[in-house]
Amino acid sequence: MMEQVRSQLVGERCFEEVAFAVVSATLDVKSIQKRLGKDLGLTALDKEEDKLERARLLKRRLNNGKKVLLILDDVWSKLPLADIGIDFGDAESFKILMTSREKRVCEYDNNCRPFKIELLNEVEAWCLFKQHAGDCIEKQEIRPLAEKVLKECGELPLVIRAIGAALKDGDSFEWKDALERFENSSPQKIANVDEQVYKTLELSFNLLKPPEAKVCLLLCSTFEEDAEIPIDDLTRLAKAMGYLQDMDSLWKARNRVLTLVKVLKSSGLLI
Repeated sequence: MMEQVRSQLVGERCFEEVAFAVVSATLDVKSIQKRLGKDLGLTALDKEEDKLERARLLKRRLNNGKKVLLILDDVWSKLPLADIGIDFGDAESFKILMTSREKRVCEYDNNCRPFKIELLNEVEAWCLFKQHAGDCIEKQEIRPLAEKVLKECGELPLVIRAIGAALKDGDSFEWKDALERFENSSPQKIANVDEQVYKTLELSFNLLKPPEAKVCLLLCSTFEEDAEIPIDDLTRLAKAMGYLQDMDSLWKARNRVLTLVKVLKSSGLLI
C-alpha cells in the first residue's frame, strides 16, 4: 500500500523527493540507511561501511532545504532516528510517514500522530472478493458459501485477495471443501501473527496450483525479509535443490520459475 502512496506522491509532485524504506521486525539500521540513500541519490552512502559516517551523510542530505518525504514502512518498535541520520533539528523541509500494525508504536514509541486505516466494509469486501474470485460467487449455489468464506477473511484485504485467488472460478464442491477446512482448522499460535490471518493464509497456500508453486514460495522464504529476489538466483536454487530436474536447460527452468512467481503474485502470497 505504501508503494502505491509513494508512486502517487511522486506523480503529483507533492514533494521534491520521496524516499522509501521497509523497517520490519528485525531492525537493520544499515539497510534502512542504504534504502533511503538510494532514493535520495546518495551513491557515496551505499559504499560507506562506517555507521556514523552514513548517518552524517544522510543527515546532511536531508537538511539541504529540499522538500522531502521519508516513508518508513512496517515499524515494530521505537526507531533510533538519530543513529539512522534522521535528525529534524531546525529543519522543517522533510517529513516522515510511518506505518505500523500497532497504534502505540506510532503514538507513544515514536511520538507520531496516528491515523487509523479501517477495515473494509461489507460492500468493499465483497467487491474485492469478487474481483479475485470471479463471477462464480454470484451463482445461486455458491453465493451462500462465498459469504461464509468471506466472513472468515475478517475484512482484511490481503486475506481476501489470497483466498479469492485460491478459489477463483471454483465449483460449489471446492467452496464447500474450503469452508469445511476453515471450520475444522486449528491454527498455530505464532508471535505477532493473528490466528485468523494464519488460518486463511494457510488455506490459500494449501490450495495453490500447480503444486510446484508451494515449493517456489518456500524457496522465496529462505531469502531475508523484504529482499528483492533475483529470478536467476531463485532458478539456480530450485535447480540445486532438485526441483526442476525435468528442465534440461537453464532458460527453460527460468521460464518455469517466472510462471510460478506470477502465480504467487496473483495469489497475494508474495506481499
